[in-house]
Amino acid sequence: MRFHGKSVPLPHEKKKQVFAARGKNDDPFKVIAMLGGTCLKKMQELAEVARDNKLGGTLILCPYYFRPESVKELVAFCKKVADVASGLLFYYYHIPYG
Repeated sequence: MRFHGKSVPLPHEKKKQVFAARGKNDDPFKVIAMLGGTCLKKMQELAEVARDNKLGGTLILCPYYFRPESVKELVAFCKKVADVASGLLFYYYHIPYG
């Protein structure tokens, strides 16, 4: 199962199912769980699922509705997600826009 940028609109429960199914796969290819969305609590919940299913890491986008006003706020936001899945790689994905 592959996703090409479709993770954000995927329903929350479906993301959890996909992460759990992927975690059961014996393929040595490690999957990075795109947590997507704009809700911190849901991102943290998905990070737990990724951790519990031993995925390769987690990835989040910049919060795009309520954007952090400083780098310090952004780092604090990222840390709140990364801390939940400690032990997994954490990626912050950002495409600058003008």
